[in-house]
Amino acid sequence: MCKGIMGKIFGHKFESRYNIEKSASKPIGSMTNIWDIEKVLDQFRDTKKIYIYDICSRCGKIIKKDL
Repeated sequence: MCKGIMGKIFGHKFESRYNIEKSASKPIGSMTNIWDIEKVLDQFRDTKKIYIYDICSRCGKIIKKDL
């Protein structure tokens, strides 16, 4: 059970945490499949958002989702 009055009433309040990394740009010719939209878009992004874990903003409990 979560701490505090709000935690006792409503339970945990999890928020996702991410690392933001600068991605290395690759030449367009190195793409393996042009139909994989996510990979194509990654070629043009300056940053990449990587999931780390979820943390309860009330008590600090950490859980990690399997992606």
